[in-house]
Amino acid sequence: MILLLSLCYPLLVWGLWGSVDSWVLCVLPLTLFLFRMRSQSAFKLPMWVIALAVVMWCSLAIIWADTLVLTYPIIVNFVFLLVFGFSLQPNKTPIIERLARITEPDLPDSGVIYTRIVTKVWICFFVFNGLASAATLYLGDLSIWALYNGLISYLLMGTLFITEFIVRFFYRRRHSAL
Repeated sequence: MILLLSLCYPLLVWGLWGSVDSWVLCVLPLTLFLFRMRSQSAFKLPMWVIALAVVMWCSLAIIWADTLVLTYPIIVNFVFLLVFGFSLQPNKTPIIERLARITEPDLPDSGVIYTRIVTKVWICFFVFNGLASAATLYLGDLSIWALYNGLISYLLMGTLFITEFIVRFFYRRRHSAL
């Protein structure tokens, strides 16, 4: 349910804009994000961190509510950019490699190289998607913002995912034949 509400956030904003106070729309994504982080074992956040984040976000929401509501997709892309980017540090395991090792614990060296490349591709995607989200905010048209952030960005993400899946199939075939 949390994931569904998170995905539908741009459409909720578009549908509720003007019907509810903007600060209410600011609290929803933060609440969803913090509950997701609280429930994931790798990111167990202490309650004081959650409370502090809620208070800070709500304070900003009261001051800059209209703009803050529309920055949510930019913030999400930035967070993913940081997570994927920091996972490429020399002593870390890239995010995509961690996901690959779930189904293939003995990932060959060619797979490790491939997962590093795919992680970099996703980083580029998050940069592009974050900039595109910022451009929709700059345009100042709620319909364009909702269309891009509630549909087009998901279609682009799905296209990248499917393309990577196809490329991976051919890559594995090529490298298993060596």
